[in-house]
Amino acid sequence: MNSDRTVLTDAMWARIEHMLPGKAADPGGTAAENRLFVKAVLWRFRTGTPWRDLPERFGKWNSVFTRFRRWTLSGVFERVFNALSEEFDLECVFVDGTVVQAHQKASGTRGGTSSQGIGRSRAGLTSKIVAVVDALGYLVRFVILPGQAHDLAGVPALLGDLRFGAFIGDKAFDADWLLEDLEGRGADAVIPSRRNQTEPREHDRKMYGWRHLVRT
Repeated sequence: MNSDRTVLTDAMWARIEHMLPGKAADPGGTAAENRLFVKAVLWRFRTGTPWRDLPERFGKWNSVFTRFRRWTLSGVFERVFNALSEEFDLECVFVDGTVVQAHQKASGTRGGTSSQGIGRSRAGLTSKIVAVVDALGYLVRFVILPGQAHDLAGVPALLGDLRFGAFIGDKAFDADWLLEDLEGRGADAVIPSRRNQTEPREHDRKMYGWRHLVRT
């Protein structure tokens, strides 16, 4: 495994360079070192360290953070992510959710915790990330919900207009409305039945065994 947490190959960069602001043809000032900036963002989120601990090779941490916030608010990262998501292998999709701890200071955000996808549970302040990945395990979409929310709550936004061959998820996704939705899409439902089902539904056990891909 490559230990470089800032890997951004020439091929990767070529796919996103034209979508970033600050190009020579754009109005206004030209952004300096877009590639280095993207590497800094990748490093920060892959390592999970505070912005203040950003290595000096990426420049001043507060400048990097300010630029990150500006791009986030203007939708730059969302546009890049949406463009790249069109290239995924959607023969089948895997969906799952996980709970993460929210920082204690997050409770003071404008609009309250619910507007920030933060809830209160026995574990304290938490958020739930529900994600859909493609047949190769690459992230396609994700939503952030309050920690106490059920995984199913994120499904409508995740699936949207996606076209895929099969939906693979655990028993948490055994819901009549979702099964009907999948049938309407012409997609197979690879979802085990809940224990309280009087007539357990058959599912492809071999395909279900591939669910580890959603964790990679």
